[in-house]
Amino acid sequence: MTAALAADLAARAEELPAPARPPLPDIPATPDPRGEARALELAVRLASLLRRPIDYIDPLQRELDSLEPHVIGAMSDHPAFRAPINRAVARRIGFDAVPIDDLMLGRLRRAPSSRLAVAILTAPMDEVAGMAKLLAAAILSRRIRGTVMKADREQIRDALGDGVLEFAIQEVPVLYPALCELDLTPRQEPLQPIGEHGIAGQIEQLGLAAIGRFLDIAEPSLAGPFALRLPPATHDAARASAVGRFETIHCDQLMKIVRRRQQSWSAIIG
Repeated sequence: MTAALAADLAARAEELPAPARPPLPDIPATPDPRGEARALELAVRLASLLRRPIDYIDPLQRELDSLEPHVIGAMSDHPAFRAPINRAVARRIGFDAVPIDDLMLGRLRRAPSSRLAVAILTAPMDEVAGMAKLLAAAILSRRIRGTVMKADREQIRDALGDGVLEFAIQEVPVLYPALCELDLTPRQEPLQPIGEHGIAGQIEQLGLAAIGRFLDIAEPSLAGPFALRLPPATHDAARASAVGRFETIHCDQLMKIVRRRQQSWSAIIG
C-alpha cells in the first residue's frame, strides 16, 4: 500500500460517524440512612410547631380577632379546644402556608444549613438565646477587643456571661473572623449601655437579629415563624439594618460554632 493510499484511507476513516454507544444505565444514589433519619426527625419537629403554634410562639404574638393572648392560651390548655384554637392561630399568623414538601425534605437530607434552620426554629428558647449570645459576641468581636477601659470590659463580661468574653477575644479572630464583617456599626464605636436593658439587651437583640438574617438565607420561609417566637419588642423586622447579609462563609462559620458549642444541635445537623 502506497503512502498516498494509506493517507487517503485514514482521511476517509475520520469522516465516518463514530459508532453509537449505548447509554449508561442510571445508577441510583446510595441513600444515606443517617441523612434520612435526620430529615424525618426535623420534619416531625417542624410539623409539630406548625400544628401547635401556641406551644412555641411568644404569648404576645398570639392573635385571634377579639381574643386576648391570655384567653387564647387558656383555651389551648383545654383538650376540647386545643386542636381548633391552634388551627385558627396557625391560619391567622400564616403558619399554614409554610411548606413541608419534597423540596424541603430534599434540602433537609442534603443541606446542613437547612437542618440547622429547622433546629433553631424548633429548639427551646433558652438554647436559642444561648446561641444568639455566642453569635452576637462573634459579630461584636472587633469592638469588644477594642474596649480598653477595665470598667467597660467588666460590663461586657457581665453581659456576656462566663467564658463568652474569652470566646469573643480569643476564638473568634482565629476560627470565625468572617462573622465580624456582619457588624454594621462603625468599629470605633464602643459598646455602651443603652436603654433599660443595657449592654445585655443590646447583645441579645443583635444575636436574635443575626439568627433571623441566617434564616433569611438558609430557609427564607422559616424567618417569619422564627420572628413570632420572639417578643414584639425585639423589633425583628429591623434585622437587616442591624446585621449584614449572611453569605456562604458566614453560614459555614456559624455551623462551626454550633458543632463546637451546641452539642444537641450538632447531632441533628451532622
